[in-house]
Amino acid sequence: MLARTLEPEVMDAVEEVHAYDTMNHSQVNQKFVEDLLTCFKIQPDSRIVDLGTGTGLIPLEFVRQSSNGTITGLDLSAEMIQAARKHLLTHAVGDRIEFQQADATATLLPAESYDMVMSNSIVHHIPEPLNLFVEATRLLKSGGQMFVRDLLRPDSAEEVEKLVQLHAANDTEFQQQLLRQSLHAALTVSEVESILNKIPDLQPKVVQTSDRHWTVTGQKGST
Repeated sequence: MLARTLEPEVMDAVEEVHAYDTMNHSQVNQKFVEDLLTCFKIQPDSRIVDLGTGTGLIPLEFVRQSSNGTITGLDLSAEMIQAARKHLLTHAVGDRIEFQQADATATLLPAESYDMVMSNSIVHHIPEPLNLFVEATRLLKSGGQMFVRDLLRPDSAEEVEKLVQLHAANDTEFQQQLLRQSLHAALTVSEVESILNKIPDLQPKVVQTSDRHWTVTGQKGST
């Protein structure tokens, strides 16, 4: 089994943010939102928080696919939030999206104030992922929904390289290295299950959903 190797928690260098933002995430982002909307019904007044929003591409994809809900996108990186706000200028989303710089493991947002927490590819950046899931659960109203997807750590370095070549063959060497590091920093399904078992208020399920992703769906129980 390949051991987990942490990568930097915050992508705040201009070069890193630009490299990440210019990678082709469209198919992955579209699939993320499609799967979320298949799992959960979003109401017109649903309040959603996106933890680790990056450059804001998933909230933008969300409002493209769904006419319901408002989203607060959070990221610890000031450069990521700046890029996300620039994207907003070129999309007609009204007041449905806002971006704030905040730590996804300690957002300082009011408890039990959101109908849904969503997150894509932030867990592998967190040294102690339990903190992220605890905070996500704290933010949810009773009965609120959670949809979290992240990379799956392969069994070997050889499998990492196969995935890098399969999914990033046309990217720059720097972008390929970002994916390589992320795969090494990712969690396995069993590791995620072990973390979720420590959160009594959450009723979760985790499954592998692609050759390189796992997905958590869950609901916060009554308090």
